[in-house]
Amino acid sequence: MPAARSSADRVATTGGADTLQPVTPRRGGSSRRDHRVFLGEFLFESDGGRLSRRGDHLTLRPKTAAVLASLVAHAGEVVTKQELLRTVWPDGFVGDGVLAVCVNELRRAFGDDSREPHVIETVHRVGYRLLVEPSDEPLRPPGGHRIVGRAAELTTLGSWWEEARREGTVRVGLVAAQAGGGKTALLDEFATRYQGVADALVGWGQCVEGVGAGEPYLPLLETLGSLCRGPHADRVVEVLRRCAPSWLVQLPGVLDESAAAGLERSLPRSSPQRMLAEFAAAVERLSDLHPLLLVVEDLHDADRPTVELIGYLARRRARAGFLLLGSYRPAEVIVRAHRLRSVIQDLAARGLCRRLTLESMSAADVGAYAAAWFAPRIPAPDLVTDIAERTEGNPLFVVALCRHLDDGGLLVADEEVVRAAGRLGALGVPDEVRIMLQRRIDALDAVDRRVLAVAAAVGDEFTVEAVSAGLAGELPIVEVEERCAALAREGSLLRAMDPVEWPDGTVTGRFRLTHQMYRDVLYETLGPARRVQVHRAVGARLAEAYGPHTEQIAAELATHHERGRDDEAAVRQLATAARVAMIRSAYPEAHEHVRHALSLLERIPVGPARARLELRLRRTSVVAVAAVWGWQDPDAVTDCLRLRDLATELDDVPALVTALLGLHNVALVRSDRVARAEWAAEVMRLADRTGEPTARLIAHLLQCYVSSRTGDCGAMWAHAERILELVPGGAQPELAVVLGEDPALAAHQLGAVALWQLGHPDQARDHVSQALSEARALDIPTDIARALWYAAVIHTLRGEARRVADLAAELETVCVEHDLRLWRAGGRVLGGWATTVLGDPDAGLARLSDGLTDWARFARLGTTFHACVAAAAHLAVGDLDGGLTAVTSGLDAVATDGEHQSEPELLRLHAELLRLAGDTARAEDELCRALELTAERSARGFRLRVATSLAGMWELQGRAAAAAELLGDALGSFAEGHDTRDLRDAAALLERLSGVPTS
Repeated sequence: MPAARSSADRVATTGGADTLQPVTPRRGGSSRRDHRVFLGEFLFESDGGRLSRRGDHLTLRPKTAAVLASLVAHAGEVVTKQELLRTVWPDGFVGDGVLAVCVNELRRAFGDDSREPHVIETVHRVGYRLLVEPSDEPLRPPGGHRIVGRAAELTTLGSWWEEARREGTVRVGLVAAQAGGGKTALLDEFATRYQGVADALVGWGQCVEGVGAGEPYLPLLETLGSLCRGPHADRVVEVLRRCAPSWLVQLPGVLDESAAAGLERSLPRSSPQRMLAEFAAAVERLSDLHPLLLVVEDLHDADRPTVELIGYLARRRARAGFLLLGSYRPAEVIVRAHRLRSVIQDLAARGLCRRLTLESMSAADVGAYAAAWFAPRIPAPDLVTDIAERTEGNPLFVVALCRHLDDGGLLVADEEVVRAAGRLGALGVPDEVRIMLQRRIDALDAVDRRVLAVAAAVGDEFTVEAVSAGLAGELPIVEVEERCAALAREGSLLRAMDPVEWPDGTVTGRFRLTHQMYRDVLYETLGPARRVQVHRAVGARLAEAYGPHTEQIAAELATHHERGRDDEAAVRQLATAARVAMIRSAYPEAHEHVRHALSLLERIPVGPARARLELRLRRTSVVAVAAVWGWQDPDAVTDCLRLRDLATELDDVPALVTALLGLHNVALVRSDRVARAEWAAEVMRLADRTGEPTARLIAHLLQCYVSSRTGDCGAMWAHAERILELVPGGAQPELAVVLGEDPALAAHQLGAVALWQLGHPDQARDHVSQALSEARALDIPTDIARALWYAAVIHTLRGEARRVADLAAELETVCVEHDLRLWRAGGRVLGGWATTVLGDPDAGLARLSDGLTDWARFARLGTTFHACVAAAAHLAVGDLDGGLTAVTSGLDAVATDGEHQSEPELLRLHAELLRLAGDTARAEDELCRALELTAERSARGFRLRVATSLAGMWELQGRAAAAAELLGDALGSFAEGHDTRDLRDAAALLERLSGVPTS
């Protein structure tokens, strides 16, 4: 905890509106100065024991006031309990309990929380410490530069970092405020305090609003890049080389070209899990070597992978004492339905993040700021009220309005008081701020305005080299850099950042505009023709600088090409950005890039070049949809149909296979049996006609799915075996990316279901185990989720509830982390069954019901199996109505969707429920019907279950011999799986029926 500083050493800032400025406190004043002290927003008058805030006054008990006075006298230091007792109760005769009562009274007065204190901190078993820095009067900076009301917030950030370092835990701290609310200035001040302190490493990254989803992980790459340019750069680079090589190769200018190329060749295929694990390993190692602070601004503009990586770091239990601070605008997160919102809610519920909301300036804060701005005169109360009402306490607006009033001749003053020249009226804050910002910009030198206008075209953050290119030789680059540096020193418009090195070796200065609104106003000063010229020039320079590495900035280049009216180049860059996102498994981001590119495609003249571009985009979109099983999206049908037509026109067989597979999956989700059969047959005809390997694989895969739906488990296994023969090496990563699922994994999984039905439960278990192992090796989230679900299916069929519960828990974690809603729903169904069977029916059935509801939103695939699972769970707890409802829904799906695979089990469960209800005649009819189906399909797994139920019914009817014969025949066909629940139950019943022990 930093020690409290004297008032002469304090720093005040404007909360985002101005740069840091040293503060000179007012000299002289009232004789009451000795007993008056400001504690943040509170005024403490020790002689009367009065605590005041915003006009509210509270008189403290004498001993409570004395405790506060003692803490104030030693602010920032730990005051022991013994010292407080000796000072406040010199006569003794009191214990710690009396002291605790006084401290609790003070906390109530300050609105403080002992668990997350902002004013008084308890130092366990030692004493107490005042966290607020006292001031003998409101601080008055020269020139009107000031932040007020942020001392407690800075103390809070400091406590987060100290806690992280002391406990060796990752701390994620989030600072929330509206635009202009002071987030940047607060983080900047905090980082400045610790930069270089105790050999600390401070990395800074910025989320920048761009095209669609932007570049995945870009702000976190920036934090690592800033560390690589810091005082311990060599050590940082070495840690990244060992722990996070996939990140290191993406940092332009850190490695020379040959070293970067060599490292990239040696790396395995990137994946979200690898990116997460490498980043975590690197920062944990760095935090072992140095105190580590990572700052990521504007998370409301963050790409999804960045947000998910932050969530991953927070959930880790590895010992790593570092602090990751992020800022965001809550309103934008809500309006955009940003992934950040759900991550924050999840982390907060788990107690894995700290949140600090920067409130608007209070009326007292506005008054203090105005007093400092207009000193030595005193602002009239009505002027302070007007400023507070107009700005709503937004720090940036307060600063701009004070400057506007002062510069605009809108004030009258006498020797002591300054007032408005008439009431200014109730103006809307957005319009007024625009006027004020425009006035600030107009006051600039004409050349500075041109420089900043071009900088605004580059982005909130920009390089001198890019601005120089946009100026097209109007100024020497040295002069551009000098002007930006001068503006950054002045502080209200620009902030200097670390220089960067581009891949071509160019080293260039870097700056950022202090607020988005400045960029908006500046950008509007460029005429339409000038904007086009600037964007074209900047895009060309960036492309030249990055050369063969332009994929690193593809989304940024797309923006410049689009605004430079080069639509074809913009589409090509968006296609590249989508491909990069796919490689990083950032599927939603890839989809967003494609959708934006397709909207631009309409501007490109019709011809072969446009057709090839569109085919590339449509195929990427279909693959992205396949990866997340998003076939219910209306765009999916359009993309598949258009891709089919383009692939036919351009004779691109792999693309045509992708389109047909997509159309089949759309029909599957919609339960359109006719269309599904047509698309599957079309793929088979294409495979026969062309002999194309991918077409052959997909043809067998689709026929495997068709056989699954019809319940033909023999044909299902035959097609699965054929797929495994065609891909003898196992999983095919590249093919998995193209198809949306790996055919070898699908064959293992579908084949396992077929094998269980055919009476081979151990082989079924082995196949899903192999599929899960290969999916983890591929490290693709959707493949892992699908493999976990199928493994849970097989273990559900084997009756192994504990194993199902473990698989469902792992599936839940994977799906939450990667927003895989379909497989999460499926995991909740199976996990709910397991929870019910293991003895918690209330929680289990509720979870199962939620899973069924969510699953129905995405697909009707698997409806009959899930109905079986639900009916079995209800039957296990004797819930007749719930079981009958589940069975009825399953039988309806058989009739309407043609999903026959689980039909025998549905009939068996229906019979068990009817028997429970006393309708044995109908129950026996259902079992006989189910027995016939299992014989037709050679489904020995289901046959054993049906035979066991029917034999149990016959036993009660006195038909033991017939029951034993039926059950003995069914059980005798099994050569494996004797430890499974079904075979154990059947063997026990047969032994009871025949009186002869079974092996």
